Amino acid sequence: MLLAFYKVGIFMNIGKVFLVGSGPGDPELISVKGLNCIKNADVILHDRLIDTSLLENVKESSEIINVGKSPGDSLLIQDRINELMREKALLGKYVVRLKGGDPFIFGRGSEEAQFLKKHGLKFEIVPGISSIYSVAAYAGIPLTHRGTSSSFTVLTGTEVLNSPEKLIGFRNILPYGDTLIVLMGLKNIENIVDVFINKGLDKNTPVALIGSGTTSRQNIIVGDLYNIIDKLNSVNISTPVVAIFGEVVKLRKEIKWFDNKPLFGKNILITRSKNQSSAIEKLLRSEGANPIIFPTIEIKPINKYKNLDKYLLNSKSFDWILFTSQNAVNPFFDRMFELGIDLRYLSSVKIGAIGSITSDTLKYYGIVPDVVGVNNNSSDFIDEFEDINFRGLKILLPTGNKSKNYLYNSLIDKGANPTNLEIYKTVEPGYSKSDLYKIFDNGIDICTFTSPSTVENLVKFIDGDLNLLSKSTIACIGSVTASAAEGIGLRVEIISKEYTIEGLLGAIENYYIQDL
Repeated sequence: MLLAFYKVGIFMNIGKVFLVGSGPGDPELISVKGLNCIKNADVILHDRLIDTSLLENVKESSEIINVGKSPGDSLLIQDRINELMREKALLGKYVVRLKGGDPFIFGRGSEEAQFLKKHGLKFEIVPGISSIYSVAAYAGIPLTHRGTSSSFTVLTGTEVLNSPEKLIGFRNILPYGDTLIVLMGLKNIENIVDVFINKGLDKNTPVALIGSGTTSRQNIIVGDLYNIIDKLNSVNISTPVVAIFGEVVKLRKEIKWFDNKPLFGKNILITRSKNQSSAIEKLLRSEGANPIIFPTIEIKPINKYKNLDKYLLNSKSFDWILFTSQNAVNPFFDRMFELGIDLRYLSSVKIGAIGSITSDTLKYYGIVPDVVGVNNNSSDFIDEFEDINFRGLKILLPTGNKSKNYLYNSLIDKGANPTNLEIYKTVEPGYSKSDLYKIFDNGIDICTFTSPSTVENLVKFIDGDLNLLSKSTIACIGSVTASAAEGIGLRVEIISKEYTIEGLLGAIENYYIQDL
């Protein structure tokens, strides 16, 4: 009897489906609730047009299924999506159906909700920012504007062609300020324009075609009903496209903002380790750039702890511990805690850090460094210790296997007794050379280097063929990295004097602002 009840679901741990709108393209335009759903999901069924960087927020155990449909796909594909939602929910899973834009605006979200309701499954709707208004906003086109437009109408390209009766009255509406938005209409845009003209729209009505809106690939064609097709035929436009018809289009000249940014549309290669790339990736996206992550280094802990443990257990005997990188901080304190040693053990030891990032990482572990190197450079760090006599001082230097000896040698010159302690390894990641060549084929405007290792390893990846970088602007953090790049024959045009990601971004922006 219990088995029968189980089969009909009475005692089953049935899951829940969340129909989540991912927004129009920019991954930062997802809602807080939508992002939390992604983080908690056991299963994600995602559309074709979502920004896949959102999927980097999933749990390691999450199952990710691409159920994206292309225009013209059969209803059978939608049926399969419905069955997948049902199947996964009945297994007790937290299911996220991740949809572009808003689930209830031309997204079949309501049909999927009906299906779930019919089958007795729990669901929630998480609204998303729609391309209807967000793409227009990123193009600098308001849908309403006092004295120009007081309302707007949204149609799909299919509706315009197959349901022309919906266009009755446009002749009277537009002169009084209506704005028209057409989604999914690029394929039939010529016919759509003809329908509008035949229904009475003035041939001088302003038109904007916005491709890949809210992303670094955003491109815009502006014209009027009379010439927009000729303009479209003379240039390429990326999809998806939102078409806007009405006097509000003229306001773009005055209030466009996104594609005015100095880094807008630039393809920028990030070569630092993957786990350190998220900060610069977000900053670049916010400036309209297209960050391309191809890590040329990977930071790994050492395999054997015998030597590390010996120094950790004896670390209180040193006068100073100087951390030259955040990469050294994490394994140092993580291993120290694993050994059962807490911060009180270092109460008599002074701590130094190179750079604000290293300092912030130390603070995360409860350590406020006694000295923070402003220049973020190992070779200059020692000069920032004013009035300190290093002669005879025992100094521990947690480092990586490829760290340079600038600081060590400077301390020797000062009469100190430094000890290098290898605590992490910088290795080449296992990425494919073919993937890198595809990136270069698509064009790289700016190639960034954050350490000599990133330079050396990228050159290895391209087998020393510096011609691949001949059309790219080279940007480096600090003089040491710049010297490494110049030493192998690269022309470095941007050097960040501030040894931070924010400093690098500022230097890149200043370089391009000068060209505007």
